[in-house]
Amino acid sequence: MAMQAESINDLLAREPFQPFTILAADGREYPVTQSAFVHVFKAEAFYAYPSNDRWTRAALSQVTAIEANAAA
Repeated sequence: MAMQAESINDLLAREPFQPFTILAADGREYPVTQSAFVHVFKAEAFYAYPSNDRWTRAALSQVTAIEANAAA
């Protein structure tokens, strides 16, 4: 879990910010288009959906991959 948290935090701090997607074991995808949409804790991350006022918690133990988004 520490590795996922560190990897996500590294991507969130990147200047300039580059969008990425967090992939979970259950098939969910969390596209991170702005660093403000994610906050990482020790065992989980809070993710805010950019298109509405919804949010969710994602267990870092369930993160299977972090993918860089293709440049538009």
